[in-house]
Amino acid sequence: MTLYEILKNIYKTNAAIGHAFPKKGKPRSSQGVGKWKKRGVPDDVAILCHINPDVPYIHEPLKNNFVHFDLPKVFPLSEDEHVS
Repeated sequence: MTLYEILKNIYKTNAAIGHAFPKKGKPRSSQGVGKWKKRGVPDDVAILCHINPDVPYIHEPLKNNFVHFDLPKVFPLSEDEHVS
């Protein structure tokens, strides 16, 4: 199973994945996330998935340095929630 498929199972939609892994403070577009299926997931997202114990993924370049941190669960905000 690819990392894209793992993320799709966890977050269900490309938009939710884009909100969970923003780029430069802005959510990634659903269309952009959809391209990961063919092109592969960007390294910044892959590394975040590697250190998140809720995502069953090991990033190959970091395989020998396998470390998981106790991170809080990350879920996308609903439209009525705001970050202060």
